Amino acid sequence: MTCTFAKARRGGERPASRLRSAGRAAGLAAALTVVLAAPLAGAPEARAADARFVPEASSATWDGTIVTVAFTEVGVEPLSTTTVAVSATATIEAVCRQDDVVVVSTRSSATSTNVSDYPADVSGTVTATRELGVTVRVPTLTGLPCSTEVTRTLVVTLHDLRTEAVLVIPGQPVTA
Repeated sequence: MTCTFAKARRGGERPASRLRSAGRAAGLAAALTVVLAAPLAGAPEARAADARFVPEASSATWDGTIVTVAFTEVGVEPLSTTTVAVSATATIEAVCRQDDVVVVSTRSSATSTNVSDYPADVSGTVTATRELGVTVRVPTLTGLPCSTEVTRTLVVTLHDLRTEAVLVIPGQPVTA
């Protein structure tokens, strides 16, 4: 490989030995950066190999404007603090049918995410509730000779950024 610099040096190119030395120095600097930054990448005290969200103790409800998420995570380092991202996506689909034939359909959705720290108790359990504002307007279908069906769906994802535990709470469609 040849590397040419804008400012000419003897012969216009840097000798290969200098390139190798510069490459080694850059590699060493990158390695030191990774080693020194590793402790900052997340609190190791909150990392636990067996950390997981408990599906039976986690739920989500949506009243049309507020999503309320309750969750429990076990296996976290006792008395540590962990960071959980709660993300809720609400979707509304309107379908206009005439004699079992879809005339037109439309979909609207909105997502809200909150990232917060939560304390673990002495047994390594995190129990919390989080509210997120999520508003989705029902699509309006006017002037069409058909009946409109509206389906609302909510999907919530819990992701512990320190333990890497993930739980997806699937939405249950509600037809109105």
